[in-house]
Amino acid sequence: MRPEEIKYLEFITKYVYGRKTPIVEVYNQFSKILLGKIVYCPEWRTYVFEPEKRTKFHVGCQKQITEFNETLNKMRKEKVGGY
Repeated sequence: MRPEEIKYLEFITKYVYGRKTPIVEVYNQFSKILLGKIVYCPEWRTYVFEPEKRTKFHVGCQKQITEFNETLNKMRKEKVGGY
């Protein structure tokens, strides 16, 4: 997903000491409110989105999160950048 394609959300990658995979925090681009986190789920061998409580998502935002997740999973399979 190219930066110009991201219209409503901000994805911030954080590397936590002791974790094998990064955590990606998802924020509303305008209000800067944390909407949820994308984390690696070893049981499913894929990245998943964990929304914060009491959040609602427009279909456009859901699509952006899904596309970002797909990019992370592709990078993990290709062993790119520690993902």
